[in-house]
Parts: sequence; structure tokens; C-alpha cells
Amino acid sequence: MSTLPALAEDGLYWGVGAGAFDADFEDSEMPHLNSTTVNGFIGTNVSPYLSLELQIEGIDRDAEVDDDGFKTQFAGVGLSPSAVVKYPLDRENLFEAYVRLGGTYLYYEMSSAELGELVEEGKFQLNLGAGFRTKHFFLEYVNYGKVEGLY
Repeated sequence: MSTLPALAEDGLYWGVGAGAFDADFEDSEMPHLNSTTVNGFIGTNVSPYLSLELQIEGIDRDAEVDDDGFKTQFAGVGLSPSAVVKYPLDRENLFEAYVRLGGTYLYYEMSSAELGELVEEGKFQLNLGAGFRTKHFFLEYVNYGKVEGLY
């Protein structure tokens, strides 16, 4: 995921990003999803090593044709509060590594012009992520999955 954050030494920070979304839902009609995502986030630095963040993600997958010839469309929104443990990689705090632990509530629907609404549901997923951050950019991987999928 790439972003243009406004990171502050102390206090609040915010940013926007774009990337890819990959989720598994074992007890759902939508068992696996790969999609693009755009997001916005706001956070606060609790200490030099800990931040709290809230992220909202818009998820949209292009329409695709299934095996029966029906075109389906997927759209969703995710809300993700998380704690971020950070470790500075230099003395000036320009680069840091971090891990993220939180949860995501994902509300999504899948529909077809021919068949109407196919799926509409919400799911809560734990998430665990890791990444590197500078003052104006970050690269992160987040696993959205069940507890047993995080280890």
C-alpha cells in the first residue's frame, strides 16, 4: 500500500492510500476476495513507540463474468481501528518499522444486473500487519483473517 501521510512528531496525523485488498471469509457466501482499495486514516501518537489509528477503506472490484455468463459487481467498505507499535530505524526518526494489530468490520454486497442482489453482509475480521514508514510514504502488508490465520 502506498500513501501520502502527514505524520507529526507528536499528536495527530492523517493520510490517504491506495492498494490491494485480500480477504478470506470461511463462514460467508463470499469465501475469498481480491480487490483494489482506497483508504483514508487518522491516528494519534500515544508515545514514540505506539500509535492508535482509525482507517476507512473503500473496496471495489470490476465486474466479471462467472461460469454461467452472468456479470457480477462487488463493492464494500471497511472500518478498521488498530494499535500500531513502531520502532525508529534512524536517529532522526525519518524511517520506522511497525506492526499493526486491530480489527476490520467489512460491509459488502455483490450484485448482478441479470440476477439482482446476490450477497449483502457484514463481517468482522482480525488484522495483523507490518510495514515501513517515512514521513510521506509507507509500504505495508496486512493480513485480514481469523485468529488461526495470523500465525
